[in-house]
Amino acid sequence: MSGEKMIREDLEPLYQFIYESLGRSVVIKDFSRGYGRSSITWHIVDSDGGEYYLKRHEHRRHYQNEVRALTEWVPSLQDETWWAVPSVHAASDQLGAMIMTALPGSILEESRADPSTREKSFELAGRFANSLHSSGIELPSMPASQRFTDEQLDLYLLEVEPHVDGPTLRWIDTIIRRSDA
Repeated sequence: MSGEKMIREDLEPLYQFIYESLGRSVVIKDFSRGYGRSSITWHIVDSDGGEYYLKRHEHRRHYQNEVRALTEWVPSLQDETWWAVPSVHAASDQLGAMIMTALPGSILEESRADPSTREKSFELAGRFANSLHSSGIELPSMPASQRFTDEQLDLYLLEVEPHVDGPTLRWIDTIIRRSDA
C-alpha cells in the first residue's frame, strides 16, 4: 500500500526507523505516488537541514536490489560534475526500507512542467525501473573478476558509441580503465 492508504499505526515502524537514524526533530513530507507500483517515499529534513528520502518498496526483492546497487555498485561510478548518486544512510531489512541522502535539484512533482510532461516522465522512468527489476539477471553476491586488454575495451566502446553522447562515453572510458575497475 502507498503511504497515503496506510494508517498511522501501520506506518509507526517506519517513523521509529527514521527517529532512530536521524533523531526525532525531523520534518517528513509524503512523496508516495498513488499510481504505478505501491511504494512509500518520504522526504525528510533533519534538525541540521540535512535532506534524506525514506523509501519502502512494495516487493522485498526490489528493496534488496536497490540497497545492493547503491552500496556495492554505484559508488564505483564516482561523482562527476554532471552525475551524482545518493548514498544509503540507513537500511532496515526487517522493514524493507532505507533512508538515502537527497541530491540537489528539484522534484518533478514540484517542477513547472505541465502535468502531461510529468506523467510521461514518470511513465518512462517506471518503464526503465521495470526493465531493471524484471530483467531476470542473476547477480552474484561477489563481483566477477575479469581482465580486458585495452584493445578489447576499445572494441566495446566502439559498439557503445552510437548509443551515448560524448561526455558519457568519456566517463565510461575513464571508469573502465581505472586500475581498480
